Amino acid sequence: MCLDKLLILKRSSKVTTMCGMWSAISGTLEKNEIPLERAKMEILEETGLTKNQIKLSKEGTTMNIFDNKYKCYWLIYPFLFYTNIKKIKLNWENSSYLWITPNKLKFFRTVPKLHAVFLNLTTKL
Repeated sequence: MCLDKLLILKRSSKVTTMCGMWSAISGTLEKNEIPLERAKMEILEETGLTKNQIKLSKEGTTMNIFDNKYKCYWLIYPFLFYTNIKKIKLNWENSSYLWITPNKLKFFRTVPKLHAVFLNLTTKL
């Protein structure tokens, strides 16, 4: 399993917000969806990894993050999954990906508060 690395994805020019920024796998909840189930669907869509190839490690505390650029709040349901698959298959939402050590995240231009979300998940592992 990739226990010492975090997956970050570079948002493609085809997405409507935050193009070119590094992010985690993310998505929008539809009516009455369970956040964990949506997370697994987003992982499949954005990486090609199936439910059998990932393992939930931790569910973080829900976070309400203000985005200064878009003047809105994002409600984040953070989850941390492990996998032993290093090569993933990106969809149109992202143009590239990297597996990095957590201390390297500060060197990337990321979506708002991504570092705080990862800290929420990686504290006390």
